[in-house]
Amino acid sequence: MKTLLLILLTFSTLLSAPLKWEHSYAQAVTRAEAEHKNIFVFIEADDCPYCEQMKQEVLETKYIDNALKHFVPLKLDISSKDAKTHFPKAYVTPTSYFITPQGKLLEEAVGALTEEFFFWRIDSAEAEAKRLEKQTK
Repeated sequence: MKTLLLILLTFSTLLSAPLKWEHSYAQAVTRAEAEHKNIFVFIEADDCPYCEQMKQEVLETKYIDNALKHFVPLKLDISSKDAKTHFPKAYVTPTSYFITPQGKLLEEAVGALTEEFFFWRIDSAEAEAKRLEKQTK
């Protein structure tokens, strides 16, 4: 029994490799198109305690990490050219967007969120993506 548990724990650890964050909007779009995924954008600032809190308590949890594997994750500093160009309405950090590779907004969340509320946002973004996909068929 202990051997089986050890094997399951080892296997689950292998499956939950950390997210590969992009740091360029263009690279995220290219990757999203190649992988047929939408994009999760996390806009942060270096001196933002709420960004750090959200990263540690939400984004780095296995539950959310696994849910975000359906997206290409993109981290942008709020003062970056990409953030200013593609997300000009982001004025608070953290701000999260779920978008299509074409830039269509699926879901938006402003401020730090709890793990449960953030998961709800992921679910809502996936539902909106499915709805949009049905419209185009």
